[in-house]
Amino acid sequence: MTKKNVTVNYNGEPLKADEVLVFTPYDEEDVQNNVTNKESVVTITKAGKSVKAVLKAVPKEFEAVAKAQFNSWQREQLPKPTEGRCMIPQPDGTYKECS
Repeated sequence: MTKKNVTVNYNGEPLKADEVLVFTPYDEEDVQNNVTNKESVVTITKAGKSVKAVLKAVPKEFEAVAKAQFNSWQREQLPKPTEGRCMIPQPDGTYKECS
């Protein structure tokens, strides 16, 4: 699912004219207590690792900051780069050296 499919905020309220949807880190407790629009819970795959995120509305002027914060969080979730060697993630969670 992408942001283009979601037209309402995580709490079921329609977006305001000055708001945009951005990805925010997934938090199980927050989702259970506050998310009424289940379409706003999405899975993002980057570098072979999938992470859950929640689409939330923010004012347009804070879009860049919100994206930067999410990208920083997402980088923390990804496997750490290897020491200069090319490694390919395998389905079982191990890594194979590039040929």
